[in-house]
Amino acid sequence: MDAVGKRRERCWKRDWVVEFDIAKFFDSVPWDLLVKAVEAHTDAVWVKLYVRRWLAAPLVMPDGALLERERGTPQGAPVSPVLANLFLHYAFDMRMDREFPSVWFERYADDGAPRTQREVSV
Repeated sequence: MDAVGKRRERCWKRDWVVEFDIAKFFDSVPWDLLVKAVEAHTDAVWVKLYVRRWLAAPLVMPDGALLERERGTPQGAPVSPVLANLFLHYAFDMRMDREFPSVWFERYADDGAPRTQREVSV
């Protein structure tokens, strides 16, 4: 499915669109809360072990130097959007549903756009 095309079509049903991008999300997401979100979905020790190892792995810079990290997840890595979706499900989506139930939105990783009323499932 053409997600961008579908989003564009749905947004034409309103006279306005508000899009958002959580600034510096992939650079700043705290590992302890990210791992906690993973733990809510699996009790497999090996999954949690590899997520922790992957998060803590240093980045190799173009000159070959290793950059140690304390938070964040590498942008462009295949698993980063999956981890972002898990984390933001708890940190953003659930709170928005609880605190602002009339605000409809679609979110993928750190990007979002409003959802039209017709898209809300009852």
